Amino acid sequence: MSAFDHILVIGFGGPTKPEEIRPFLEVVTRGRNIPQERLDDVAHHYEVIGGRSPYNEYTFRLIKALEDQLLNEGIHLPVFVGMRNWHPFLKDALTTIKARGLKKGIALILAPHRSEVSYDRYLQNLEEAKKDADATHLEYFGVEPWHNHSRFIEAQSEQVRTLLSKIPEDRKASLQIIFTNHSIPLTMASQCQYQDEFMESSRLTADALGRVDWTHAYQSRSGNPFTAWLEPDITATIEQAAQKGKQSVLLVPIGFLCDNAEVLYDLDIEAKAEAAKLGLSFYRASTVMDHPAFISMWTDSIRQTMQTTTPRSLKVTTPAATSAPHHPATSAEPLDIREKGAAKNGQPQVTDRRMYFQLFCFTGAFHLEKIVQKLKASSLETVLYRDLNDPYGIGVLLMSEKPEKLVKDGADLFVSEEFKALAPKSDLTMLGRTYSSGREQDLEDWLLNKYRRNALNTDWPWAVWYPLRRKPEFSLLTREEQGKILMEHAMLGMSYGAAGLASDVRLSCYGIDKNDNEFVIGLVGSDLYPLSRLIQDMRKTQQTTKYIQSLGPFFVGHVVWQSPYKDAR
Repeated sequence: MSAFDHILVIGFGGPTKPEEIRPFLEVVTRGRNIPQERLDDVAHHYEVIGGRSPYNEYTFRLIKALEDQLLNEGIHLPVFVGMRNWHPFLKDALTTIKARGLKKGIALILAPHRSEVSYDRYLQNLEEAKKDADATHLEYFGVEPWHNHSRFIEAQSEQVRTLLSKIPEDRKASLQIIFTNHSIPLTMASQCQYQDEFMESSRLTADALGRVDWTHAYQSRSGNPFTAWLEPDITATIEQAAQKGKQSVLLVPIGFLCDNAEVLYDLDIEAKAEAAKLGLSFYRASTVMDHPAFISMWTDSIRQTMQTTTPRSLKVTTPAATSAPHHPATSAEPLDIREKGAAKNGQPQVTDRRMYFQLFCFTGAFHLEKIVQKLKASSLETVLYRDLNDPYGIGVLLMSEKPEKLVKDGADLFVSEEFKALAPKSDLTMLGRTYSSGREQDLEDWLLNKYRRNALNTDWPWAVWYPLRRKPEFSLLTREEQGKILMEHAMLGMSYGAAGLASDVRLSCYGIDKNDNEFVIGLVGSDLYPLSRLIQDMRKTQQTTKYIQSLGPFFVGHVVWQSPYKDAR
């Protein structure tokens, strides 16, 4: 095993008695120009929940359980704890570690979803504490990201399952599960994987529970009210549950490891009051820090880190905002045009594979049965739509990983007798390819399967397809500015998707669209209204109001026939 000689657990910290509340808040907000009124509000929150936070108590119980389990498994490493914002401070922990002659540790950061505030600042504080303790020789390595670790999912799903077993059957029959996480500014969210990791944790937990009726929300936002933060807010999500006819809400604070102030006040008091006002029964699942599976997750991760030949050196992961867009031609690095995703099992994900989608529309279709038979015989995956705006109109969606198949097999299809009598509607022809953002957890599934699953889903017969082109000014914005603008659309799409109202097919078509469009968008769902409403809601965003040069034409179709879906990997 590697020569690690200690474990350092890094936590947020919290006040343990009333007289510590104000000093604690001063440490947390130092240098951040937080208005006094906001500090007074937060201090009041702590007073309402008993004049203290149980965060430190939970953390020390975690340390004791972790030490015991490590010893039982033959791992004889001392475990230390250092807090960012309260006693025992990181500097004090490192001073003790240095005095004991230790040199190389594994650092465990108590935050499941990584962002600047939930991960990078911990690393920055660690470096600062090493200097303050005159211990810059200390080396720290991290465990692999664990938001999707099977033991973490097991711990959270068992906490929810335990609560579900206690809920009366009549309340369970109309129950909305809501996973919650701390909101962060949109500009920050655009630079990290925070949202993706939160959604993956939620989805995996829901899958473990066998539940599809779940959604997500953000809570505990602070700061300037004019700054855009991640949404939907928990209050709005509870209101939406009531509007959908739900009788109960079950909140799962999956972004929080223990019952801290954000859970005890923001959920157990404020969110509960909102549910009561709307006549909803309120339930809140327990957090995971005391759960045996959560302790085992850390033991597994520590053992894996000790055994690897290349442990993860702790580095800040959030890219710095740039003042100008990056252009590959100005980089000294070799040109790499492969699709890229998030690291998986410590290795980067790259691939040259992607899917192409093409929509052709016709009028004069009188014999759909013959057209369906022709599509069934084709080597291409296809969807046949009836055109809502043309009683004799159809749309044919073709899919292939190889664009040459769209050219050859598509031509063979459309020159056949079944299509010869039809009149093409060339203004509705759309062509695009799948692409990655660099944050995908399963890159090939995203590129080859995700959008095919959506288009070929037999439960989603309605579709709206349209192209769009942005104004050139958008390309001149910084990455940070672009990320903030795009995040508005992303959040709307995620909220509709989590509610089961709409899913998308989002394709890039730079240079392959005859009208120089940049993207083709397909919205699919079980009903037409939510698709129309999503487009309506997106009209209010900054991207649409300021930076969209053209949008449409729109093809609205209802499925007649779809190819059966098969995994393309």
